[in-house]
Amino acid sequence: AGVKTSILVLRKLSEQEYSLYQACIAQVTERNEAIYAPRITELEAERKSVLARGCPAQIALTEEYRPRFKAILDSIDTVNQHLGKTPTKKVQSLRDRFIRDTHQEHRPQFVLHEPQTTLAQLKAHTQDLNALDKEYRDAFKAAADAAWKNRVNGEYREKIGAVKAECADKNAEDIRQWVQENANHPIFMAIAERIGYDATGRKDPVNELPTICEEYHRLAAEGPDFFG
Repeated sequence: AGVKTSILVLRKLSEQEYSLYQACIAQVTERNEAIYAPRITELEAERKSVLARGCPAQIALTEEYRPRFKAILDSIDTVNQHLGKTPTKKVQSLRDRFIRDTHQEHRPQFVLHEPQTTLAQLKAHTQDLNALDKEYRDAFKAAADAAWKNRVNGEYREKIGAVKAECADKNAEDIRQWVQENANHPIFMAIAERIGYDATGRKDPVNELPTICEEYHRLAAEGPDFFG
């Protein structure tokens, strides 16, 4: 051939080397995921919160229903205090949604009340609350805006995708850095200027190929550790 020919020899990692390499790479990946995962979780929680509040029409509807819910919930709290009862999870959940000052303490009023009458009041208030909640949920669903929901989901997909892409880039960079620092194993390189004949086919008394082969096999026989 009238041009030089390059030969690249690759050596497959041993099972032990591959396992060690994978374990080290996994450590790098876990470290980066620990940094970026909370940001993704925060964005997911934020997305769910935005969707739970609803579109502008649903937010306006919630404000419209807020006084009616507050009146019933305050009545239930008062009756529960008289009975010494803890509010149900549903009552607590609705208070969180419709009463902004959710940390306000409702101190028990130490007044004697007839139990049967008070229980009847609690039952009536609970029925009113359930009816109002159903009415609100139906109205909230009817006010939904599919285009708004798709837009919100799309915006957060982009935000989360950007964080994931940043994490992937950082992870690739860290892996490359780790390989440079920890897997810098020797690579055999040689250039043969004379190989026993020239480009025209005439014999040349000098042939460097046997020496190169000998040196290569010597290095290969040593079996350099990938992490050496």
